[in-house]
Amino acid sequence: MAKYWVGGTGNTNDPTNHWATSSGGAPGAGNAPTGADDIFFDVNSGTGTITINAALTGRSLQTSGSTVTTCVHSAAITVTLGDATAGASNKALDLSGFSTYTLGNAATSAYSFVSSSSTQQTVTTNAKVLGNVTFVSPSGGTWLLADDLTLTGGTLTVTRAVFNTNSKAVTAVTFLSSTASTRTLTFGASQMTFTTSWSAGTITGLTVTANTATTTITGVASIFASGLVDWNGLSVVMNGSGIATITASGAFTLANFTRTATAVKTDSLQITTGPFTVTSNLTLTGQSVTNRLLVRTNLDNGVPRTITAGSVTITNVDFMDITGAGAAAPWTGTSLGNALGNSGITFDTPVTQTWSGTSGGNWSTNAWTTRVPLPQDNVVIASAFISAQTILTDMPRLGATIDWTGTTWSGTAVRMSGATSTTSAWYGSLIFVSGMGTNSLSGNAWQAKGRGTYNIDIKGVSVTTGLTVIAPGGTYNLQSSYSQTNSAGVLAGTYNTNNFNISVSSVWAVAAGATCNFGTSTITFASTTLANVFTVTGTVNAASATFVLNSSTINRIIVGGNQTYGTLTYTAAGSTGSLTITGNNTFGTINFSDATNARLLQFTSGTTNTIGTRNIVGTTGKLMTVSAVTPGLPATLLSAAAWLMGSHSVNVSGNTGLTFAAGAEMDYLSVQDINGSPLPTSSFLAFF
Repeated sequence: MAKYWVGGTGNTNDPTNHWATSSGGAPGAGNAPTGADDIFFDVNSGTGTITINAALTGRSLQTSGSTVTTCVHSAAITVTLGDATAGASNKALDLSGFSTYTLGNAATSAYSFVSSSSTQQTVTTNAKVLGNVTFVSPSGGTWLLADDLTLTGGTLTVTRAVFNTNSKAVTAVTFLSSTASTRTLTFGASQMTFTTSWSAGTITGLTVTANTATTTITGVASIFASGLVDWNGLSVVMNGSGIATITASGAFTLANFTRTATAVKTDSLQITTGPFTVTSNLTLTGQSVTNRLLVRTNLDNGVPRTITAGSVTITNVDFMDITGAGAAAPWTGTSLGNALGNSGITFDTPVTQTWSGTSGGNWSTNAWTTRVPLPQDNVVIASAFISAQTILTDMPRLGATIDWTGTTWSGTAVRMSGATSTTSAWYGSLIFVSGMGTNSLSGNAWQAKGRGTYNIDIKGVSVTTGLTVIAPGGTYNLQSSYSQTNSAGVLAGTYNTNNFNISVSSVWAVAAGATCNFGTSTITFASTTLANVFTVTGTVNAASATFVLNSSTINRIIVGGNQTYGTLTYTAAGSTGSLTITGNNTFGTINFSDATNARLLQFTSGTTNTIGTRNIVGTTGKLMTVSAVTPGLPATLLSAAAWLMGSHSVNVSGNTGLTFAAGAEMDYLSVQDINGSPLPTSSFLAFF
């Protein structure tokens, strides 16, 4: 059946005045369109503006010849088109009769095409900009674009459909076709542009017909997500700034792939899975020798991703953990940097680069020996500087070993400072000279990323941001004590603190697969405002180390990671916050006391912690509390000797294996939900 708009200006949810069953016919309250109706705006519709102000459903919507010139599609309103038969004249949508089409919202003013007819139906927008558009059918409708489709603020979604772009241009924020439904995509020679992402990460039941189309993803932090599929001729271009990401559920194939960086130093191509194949040309381009493109995996674990290419065009690119394969291997290009873990790529020969000036300046603009250092180039800074000079490390990858030995200056010391919001990495050792500026290593995050055995010797300089070891398969040995703010620790590889002391004002993390050997070092958690101070999911060797928490009024957390520790001390006066320890750990000594404040020491319910010496003591009216985290679910504390609570201790509830007696090393306590169990002496000695 057909429904016709009459009466000119009005709202689509007003059938009494505006919907008729014939062209120019009488409107009536029972004439609102249904899913079985073709909706027409024609020469008898009147003039003015119609507003789609409520959900509108029909078999098709056609406006050719309409005398209504303007349509307002309200926000959060969906027009649903299609049923079991094709629309009149095999048209699903034809907006050619509206001169003006206005969206209430660039995304939520939406169309949903739901036909289950196998008859191909056309979609004509006549240069109208639409919001979200979805092609979805209970059994596989078939649609063909009759002209270009533009969704400048919306998403194009295709699920359980046969969708043919008909070589027309497509513009949207996102393309989405991640589904297990049966569907066919025919792109022809379309030029498709998406701002944010191409997301077809779940590929089941997908058929892609042979095509010569190109999809370009232009936005910041853009994403191309694919499943295990041959895109059958599709080319992909990613030319936005930031981290462009390729993610896939398996191997996939493109005809061409291009990643072009912008005029910034931090653009990258991040590959989360693989491999993928480019049958024709792989083009990777950094904007300049300093605004370089980094091609890398998404993880710092040393596991490479493979890219197979028929041919390559590569300029001003650094690689990390990438295997170049295919007919083009070994890949060659212009100005190629080796950020380690690569194979099948021919890199520029390493050349030691020496700082040429006697004053400070930007890393990227100094007149180095032959070039701004590539990741494989050792760096020597041995100038006779004038007073108060700063070398600003405005490059994200500084070089291999950076050696300041031989540097001299007059007056105020020189320093190496990072550019704001830039993370700078080096791929060898870092060696300072005594007396450098106390605020060296400031301004950004610092990463030690070598894959061999290297040293960090910063001569006690304060790191006013973060210094992290990310060295899969590599080892870093600390050569001097230091203090730092922001993130710390080791995320990959091995870090030997070498018995030197470290003060950190942020969380110290030891990630899964990483190792930190603390020796006899003292690690001080200096922050007064940070909750999670120490997180271990990897391996630590810390049986002789000391961990000290500074004063705080907030609740603190140590994620112990089922490891063995030497001494844990939280005796800072004025600390009113609690300390929670998670995991099944061993401690040689726990010092937990405060003469002026009551405090809480918690262990995760269900865990077992072994403690050698317990100095957990409160005072009159200021009891320390030792408890499990979850009331009624105890935690177990093991010891070589029986657990003796002092005569001033309080047995609240849920405790077993604890004896309350005078003269114990734990006194002025409130104890709840703790199982205290002594170990045989031989078992205890095995821990220490």
